[in-house]
Amino acid sequence: VQMQGYVNMIVWFGICGFCYNYLKTNMPFMFLAVYGLTFFFSNFGPNLTTYVIPGEIFPTQAKATLHGMSAASGKLGAFLGASCMPWISGQPVTGAGIERVM
Repeated sequence: VQMQGYVNMIVWFGICGFCYNYLKTNMPFMFLAVYGLTFFFSNFGPNLTTYVIPGEIFPTQAKATLHGMSAASGKLGAFLGASCMPWISGQPVTGAGIERVM
């Protein structure tokens, strides 16, 4: 299940990235559908095995504490990455930069 989710995420994110301009300008609803499939397969594969299995085998106290720490560190990393990237790259955030990320 996990491998199937990862492979599908690679395919759909690849389509989003390589066809970004075409889909965004000519078929925005198709871009939305393709992007939605990335979330479906993310939840179908990796998230299922990441959250269901630990939810069954670890005690509640450990799950709650470590899940909170993990969520906080993820938010901190996202904040630092988004805040520092224009400073590190020396360029302001533009549509071209978003295109490269996609």
